[in-house]
Amino acid sequence: MWHSPDVLSPSLERAIRPRTRRSPVLLAALGLVVVQLALRGWALYGSWFQFDDFAFISRMIDQPLTPGLVLDGYGGHLMPAGFALTWLFVRADPLGFTAYAITLLVLQAVASLGMVALLRSLFGSRWGILPPLALYLFSALSLPAFIWWAAGVNQLALQVALTWGLLAHLTYLRTRRLRWVLVTALVMVGCLAFYEKVLLVYGAIAILTLAYFASGTFFDRVRQVWARYRAGLLVHVACGAAYIAVYLAVGVQLPGGGNGADFPLLALTGTMVGRSLVPGLLGGPVTWEVLSGPFQLADPGSGLVVASCLALVALVVHLDRSTARTRRAWALPLFFLGSDIALIGAARASVLGPVIGREFRYLTELGLVCALGLALATLPVRGAVESLERRTPSPFLDSREWVALATVTVCLLAGFSSVRYAQHWKESDQAREYFAHADESLGTPTDPTPLANVSVPQYIMWGYDYPRNTTRYVLGMFAARMSFPEASVDHLYVVGDDGLVTPAGVTSERAAVPPLGPCGYRAATTHTAQVLLDQPVADGEWWVRMSYVAQQDTDVTIQAGTAVHEVTLRAGLRNVYFQSDGALSSIAVRSTTPGATVCVADAALGFAVPLVAGAS
Repeated sequence: MWHSPDVLSPSLERAIRPRTRRSPVLLAALGLVVVQLALRGWALYGSWFQFDDFAFISRMIDQPLTPGLVLDGYGGHLMPAGFALTWLFVRADPLGFTAYAITLLVLQAVASLGMVALLRSLFGSRWGILPPLALYLFSALSLPAFIWWAAGVNQLALQVALTWGLLAHLTYLRTRRLRWVLVTALVMVGCLAFYEKVLLVYGAIAILTLAYFASGTFFDRVRQVWARYRAGLLVHVACGAAYIAVYLAVGVQLPGGGNGADFPLLALTGTMVGRSLVPGLLGGPVTWEVLSGPFQLADPGSGLVVASCLALVALVVHLDRSTARTRRAWALPLFFLGSDIALIGAARASVLGPVIGREFRYLTELGLVCALGLALATLPVRGAVESLERRTPSPFLDSREWVALATVTVCLLAGFSSVRYAQHWKESDQAREYFAHADESLGTPTDPTPLANVSVPQYIMWGYDYPRNTTRYVLGMFAARMSFPEASVDHLYVVGDDGLVTPAGVTSERAAVPPLGPCGYRAATTHTAQVLLDQPVADGEWWVRMSYVAQQDTDVTIQAGTAVHEVTLRAGLRNVYFQSDGALSSIAVRSTTPGATVCVADAALGFAVPLVAGAS
């Protein structure tokens, strides 16, 4: 019958407390953490911002720090702490990566040290904790998210919540002291400020509690947990419910994606498990497929896929035969794997299809939870009501040499996989060059460059965050060196896809009907020129290039749809560029300078593009 004292006796509490004085296991564990941080620091050194990072930065430039700013969702994510850090770093240096890199490395150190503390608390200072620790520290599964600020600031918070949150909850399970419930709640609240997926840690808390600190049938375990840990359960339910209420209240919505009716979820699952997770757990993928710029997908060879699947199945079967109560250990990784599949299938998979299952960023925490699952399947939990028991001797688990060889082999493969990913990431300088070119070619605060506010190239930011994907926002750190006139005579520029400032032209989506007479379309104080387009425009914001001849500098009023511009046209044969708005079939031009006439020769309505691209 299940029974446990209300409060641990001092002798039992001392027994489950890991030794801390010069423990060789602790020193070895800390040494592994140092090696991991050195490798991760090398990966960050020379790296820079990519893609979503610019969306974050563009949101923060010239904006006061307000609740509305940091609570604004992004791609279904609620991350006020990450936005607040970005706001702070933008104030210090808008394009300086050092503060971001240090923050990522510090968060990784906190998570890694938390894993050391959690393993020692669960199993004691024994050599058996080093293999699962090493698998977590060096797995390439967590590198793609770590090296990228927009992903790392979220995913590392989840790892911190998993390690330190479970550690605090484990202490509560053993002692029933409410202060540890509050510590767990503080860890969870702090990490939820970075990432809504931290909510899944409550699932890990439930699994650890039901599987190892209760006994009997499932309903027996639920009753025991309610009777013994009711206070902690109520606090966690309240925290989780409060967060969900906030999440829904600020209007965060998941982007549209695939579902069971229109997306092959089975194909996604097979890709995630067979080509990403399993090879990743055993050191893969070794090789990567470049998706776009620095982004890469796992691309393990068929031999590695088969070998890693066979090795994992053999290990699970061997543990099941040689040790009792190991199956419950796999509940933790299976819970997170199922959650990841459901979330990706619902929110992201429609973008790339099953191939998105080869993106390690969506499996980041599985490197940690699978290592923890392996530890739970091979080591007894100290102070647990139920834990594993060895049935028969194991020629593998009982041999330090074989375990060490397997661990070192997997870690070396993982290190190789990580280095290859990081090398390509650091060598992808397209985004850095774009901003460097803009910095070199933009004007000065006393002579700013007149620009058309066009979308930045896709490798900088996708268009779903319009208008924050435009030059005005993305290059906001150079705001004093840019102007965005709605009308400009002779000179209009755009920032090209390479970041260089280039004279602008306008594509001919619509053209003026050829005018009659030597003056073309004549505009005067007594006559409004109606420049007819060859086809009407239903709606939208367009640029117009209009060629004209004026005998003297002339003030004119130009109306294009609902847009009205007061412009001084300089004398001579020149071009004027201006924006339209709304539906239109003609452009009205009227002189406001007495006695002055302007002759409009032609006009083109379309997109503002670099002139070298063939625009007029």
